[in-house]
Amino acid sequence: MKRKLLALFMASSCFVGSMFAQEESGNYAVGTTIGGTAKDVCRFSFALKGGVDYLRLSDQNVNPQFGGLVEITVNPLWGLGLEYMYLMNDHDATNYSGGYDLESTVQDITLFGSVNISNIIAKYRSNGWQKWNLYGNIGAGVSIYDWNLKDTDEEDNGVKPVGVVGMLFEYNVAKWLALGLEGQYRMHSDATFVGHNAGSGGMFGANFSARFKFCGDRNVRNMALVNYEPKEKITDAEAIAAASQKQYAELTEQLENKLAGQNAAIQKLQNQVKETQDTVNALKERLKTPVKYIPTTEETAIIKTAFSQLEFESAKDVIKPSSYSSLDGLATLLKQHPEWTVELKGYTDSSGNAEKNLQLSKDRANAVKTYLVNKGVSASTIKSSGFGAADPIATNSTAAGRAQNRRVEIELFSK
Repeated sequence: MKRKLLALFMASSCFVGSMFAQEESGNYAVGTTIGGTAKDVCRFSFALKGGVDYLRLSDQNVNPQFGGLVEITVNPLWGLGLEYMYLMNDHDATNYSGGYDLESTVQDITLFGSVNISNIIAKYRSNGWQKWNLYGNIGAGVSIYDWNLKDTDEEDNGVKPVGVVGMLFEYNVAKWLALGLEGQYRMHSDATFVGHNAGSGGMFGANFSARFKFCGDRNVRNMALVNYEPKEKITDAEAIAAASQKQYAELTEQLENKLAGQNAAIQKLQNQVKETQDTVNALKERLKTPVKYIPTTEETAIIKTAFSQLEFESAKDVIKPSSYSSLDGLATLLKQHPEWTVELKGYTDSSGNAEKNLQLSKDRANAVKTYLVNKGVSASTIKSSGFGAADPIATNSTAAGRAQNRRVEIELFSK
């Protein structure tokens, strides 16, 4: 049984330790807190509790129990207390035939020690988790028993030694009040209170408790160990210098980070200014009025040849193959001068439908553009448009004049 209790105690400790969030709240010296070093604190509390007990050797009835305790919390690690419990143990007597009912009461008075397991395994837990605490209790005292068998004259009473071990899980709902759930095992020296020669008197119990703590904030039971121990006083000159150097390094790092952030903001602003300037320059370039380019004699010859030999199939925008070689020469010239922009203008004679003539002039100018682009001239530098029978360069009353009016002209502009 002792091994089982020890295993239960260790398992509960590990479980609670995994629940608590460990948070370093500062570097503190390890003070001598066995006798308590903090000043102006309160250490006393009292609790009322009640629950049920279960007698292992009886007919397995569950009976009520209640009581209270007074405790002095020496420091956040341990405390001492005095507990009184009143236990009712009515049941069928296990060592009597005939099923006699046994009326029994037990009053246990024990002196116990309490250890705060939470402050051992989770010293640096956060403020929120400091409200939760797990205690291990162990104590010894006396058991005052009184029993009688119904319908018989047999009865007995007396005082026997008792030992108690338990675990208490407690939550501080306020600085002056804590609610708890407790499990206990009572080891009576014998079980006279259940009938003569009944054997061992092992008893399990479970209780709810309400603990009232004097002085509220200043009660030691509200303090985590890390908040109770005295803080280290730095008196050594080297330690002071090291602390100052650390503070200087932290301030330097903060200033460097701030400067780096400002430099990044400046660089971002400069990039935005450059992007804006580039956008403005591009817009100016697009809005700039083109300057008409006057070609040289050699360039004029190439251009004149290309358009004087330009022929289309009748009433179509299909360029005849005989015009390819001269257009190739024009394409070569335009590729040599990417700074030029080109405007192609298509015209027709006045015969036929004016609307169809306008569309045909546009198609023929676009056909020349397509040919030049296919030969490697940038499409963005060429603009094509058609004007139908407008602006004739010869009379439309003769076949020769109409032939001259069916044409594509070119204008060059420098960027």
